[in-house]
Amino acid sequence: MDGGELWSRAYGKVCPGNGKIAQIPHIIERANQSAEGDGTMAWTDAQISAMLAYLKETTDTVNEVARLLRTQALRMDSLVNKQLPDLRADIDAVRKSVSLTATRLDYLANNAVPLIKADVDAIRDRVATPDVDTAADTGDSPES
Repeated sequence: MDGGELWSRAYGKVCPGNGKIAQIPHIIERANQSAEGDGTMAWTDAQISAMLAYLKETTDTVNEVARLLRTQALRMDSLVNKQLPDLRADIDAVRKSVSLTATRLDYLANNAVPLIKADVDAIRDRVATPDVDTAADTGDSPES
């Protein structure tokens, strides 16, 4: 605002507002109370007790988290160093078996199936066009 009090040189900064301004007398009063003592803002016994309880609770929480992390680390160590090698051996056995099965299927598809297809084609052709000699032998000639 033109002619108003400058609160900051940064663009867009405005007056702190009534809520912040209303806190100023209380801040000054607390500062004066501190200055009357030894220059520090002394804590009451209740504040000290509350802070110690909070710190103890925080320390207990941190210790519990550390305990859980150590437990998980031991489990991971067991998994990686004891169980995974056994699982890896099982997986390798399955992989070999699957590879062998794939090789056999590949062989069948490329070698046996064409032979079977040739036999099936021959049987189909035989059934589709009966041999005249075969019909005469069985007495099933079309003339009778």
